[in-house]
Amino acid sequence: MKYYRDTMENYENLVLKPEEVISYMDSIKKKKIDNVIVDMSAFTTVRWKCSEDCKTTCCDGGGICTPDNLRKAAKFLPLTYKYISSLQKEKIENGEINCKEYKLTTVEDRCVLYYQDGVYGRCALHRVALDCNMPIPAIKSFDCYIEPLEIICLDDENLFITLSTEQTVKFSRWKCVLPCIQIQDEGIPFAYKTLEDVITYIFGCAFYKKLVKEIQMND
Repeated sequence: MKYYRDTMENYENLVLKPEEVISYMDSIKKKKIDNVIVDMSAFTTVRWKCSEDCKTTCCDGGGICTPDNLRKAAKFLPLTYKYISSLQKEKIENGEINCKEYKLTTVEDRCVLYYQDGVYGRCALHRVALDCNMPIPAIKSFDCYIEPLEIICLDDENLFITLSTEQTVKFSRWKCVLPCIQIQDEGIPFAYKTLEDVITYIFGCAFYKKLVKEIQMND
């Protein structure tokens, strides 16, 4: 059992405790779609929408950028320099973009790639992807891009998808709960709707349509 990544690498210091995942899966309502076991309990109840003026968590540092992700992003890093501070640039140029356990370095308690765009906090790599008209996952660290979606390889064939919530925090790759998830405002869409682009990019349009159909049937 391991965390799913687009580059499919696995690192010994980024490990899961299978018993925690299995215990949680035994307690929830789930549905298998193709080779993916879906946490229906989470996807039918959890609401989430990224708040651009949010000042916490996502860019506070601690995000994971694995060596494969870093190699993928390397040629685009110089394009971030016009958005970030000289100290952030210095950290990147000195090869200090990552600290222990592949976690992104922080500068003034923010991710080394964080920058302020007016009143909004943004990811400089995310901005570069938009500037270059490229898919976000082609540049940005996969672990950052999918949050709050969690994807786990149960074995060589089957995946489990859930959301990073208070119930899954023990085994989610970020080990934190976002303040913007599990909010009770009915005006906020369910997470499966706001994560449509992410889910579709990873699993395809056909899978997303099946997921929506199953959720609507359980509504």
